[in-house]
Amino acid sequence: MTDFIEWSDGLSVGVKLFDSQHKKLIEVLNALFSAMREGKGRDIVGDVLQELQQYTEYHFGSEEKAFKQYGFHGAETHIWEHRAFVEKVNEFIARFKKGEVTVTFEIFTFLKEWLIKHIRGSDSSYRDFFQGKNITV
Repeated sequence: MTDFIEWSDGLSVGVKLFDSQHKKLIEVLNALFSAMREGKGRDIVGDVLQELQQYTEYHFGSEEKAFKQYGFHGAETHIWEHRAFVEKVNEFIARFKKGEVTVTFEIFTFLKEWLIKHIRGSDSSYRDFFQGKNITV
């Protein structure tokens, strides 16, 4: 059984805390994918979607706290991206609860592409900032 997303060093942002949180997000997405693929009930999928929502907000809060604490110059745009993602996940959850949408490959593709693009793009922008100032979070 293969994972939907596999962690690789190419996803590292060079900040141990954030790398471990990204790994956890990938783990949650893989659990959601696995539940869907195995035909598990709506309750399980709903619980995993809730876990994704909660952990995403926790992770984004960690990043945003560090941005504020250390004066990261790209914080405003980064935070906007976080808010847009949370809004989209909340929309998926609401539609799922109403029975308007099932967890489909299309949703997984969105989640995977957004996460990978965000880590490799926006999140990598703070790598040099934190490493250049010798900051460990």
